[in-house]
Amino acid sequence: MQLAFSYKALRLSDEIQRGSGETTEISSSCIKVKLLPALAPATTDVVMSITWPASLEDGASLHCVVLAKPSWDGLELAELVIMKYQFRTAAKSGSL
Repeated sequence: MQLAFSYKALRLSDEIQRGSGETTEISSSCIKVKLLPALAPATTDVVMSITWPASLEDGASLHCVVLAKPSWDGLELAELVIMKYQFRTAAKSGSL
């Protein structure tokens, strides 16, 4: 499933990078993604806000906010292990 997202890369609890990307695969335990830019080598956690392809009955858009850990990172693709997630109504600005 290809879905757009924005992300914050963290080293421990400090933000070290922001970017965006597109999912290439999603399962209940991991997400494979194309990132722009590639993850910083010191990244320990990633917080993602994924634009979800469904909306509430009143038309409100949804985002899936995911906390994940990098499993592997290549030049164009990365795999992230999902630690937790929750659905939220999307902010009008689309920010995290």
